[in-house]
Amino acid sequence: MNKIHNKEDLFLKVKDAFGTEHKKLENLKESKKLFSSYKKLNDACRDIPFDWQFNAIHWVFGIRKICDEIAFSLSWMKAYAEVYKAIHPPESALSHTNFQISYFADNCITRIDSCKDKIALMIWSYYCPFDPRENVLIYEHIRERIAFPLKFGLNIKGVKKLLNYLDLLNNDAFDQISRYRHMKIHRREPRIEIYGPKTHHDWPYMVPLYKTKEKEKWHKKVDEKYPDMEKWDRESIKKSCYIKGILFDQEVLKERLWAYNDIENLIYECFLAVLKSASGCFHVLSLKKPFKKNRPM
Repeated sequence: MNKIHNKEDLFLKVKDAFGTEHKKLENLKESKKLFSSYKKLNDACRDIPFDWQFNAIHWVFGIRKICDEIAFSLSWMKAYAEVYKAIHPPESALSHTNFQISYFADNCITRIDSCKDKIALMIWSYYCPFDPRENVLIYEHIRERIAFPLKFGLNIKGVKKLLNYLDLLNNDAFDQISRYRHMKIHRREPRIEIYGPKTHHDWPYMVPLYKTKEKEKWHKKVDEKYPDMEKWDRESIKKSCYIKGILFDQEVLKERLWAYNDIENLIYECFLAVLKSASGCFHVLSLKKPFKKNRPM
């Protein structure tokens, strides 16, 4: 990469890298299948029939939009990462994080998790009328109802193919996506280390121990850590860990640090699965009434 002299040069490099990455995503066979299957459903919108099953089209539009947003964010994330690595080698700093990379990674992950639910809601809206102004079901609850309708007193038929496409979103990769999003919204901020996390990239969090089993486990841990120490010395250490009568331990929280390469691979894998799942469901719905009936011949 040519030497970068100022911020304008930097942005031009990132912009060029973005164009290259976005073109790659547009040319994926999975993307082309999504465009094609979406067009079939979009063509069915010549008029809006008084049919509650047609509500599925609202979710179709939303899914299509989110897929564009994921591709946009993924392209920017990879572009910024490419330029960052070209400028900053691993040995240039003790830690390597970047606002833009983290920002677009967060965008990708939250939208992938959202799209997973919306694909399920699209199917659910076709088989069961519901009011989206109220609390709606999430992916796991919808999948269970579709897979085991009798368990919920439902009469759902002809759903096998849709269930197969829905199951593309049910694996460990999507579980990781959900955990990251949960951290982002409800826990400490996830941190992406561009060259991977090291032990010095985070420090312990002081957590209070209230439960009896927690305390017993902690005392045992201290005894095992200092087996050659006099008992009164160990007791002195234990006593120093109490603050106003409350026992505290220091723990490095799990899953707060993420390696950039892992994040990139995870996002890409899940994005492909979203494209396959969405395009497959679009295709199946396009062959069903009222969409099939409403499509131009």
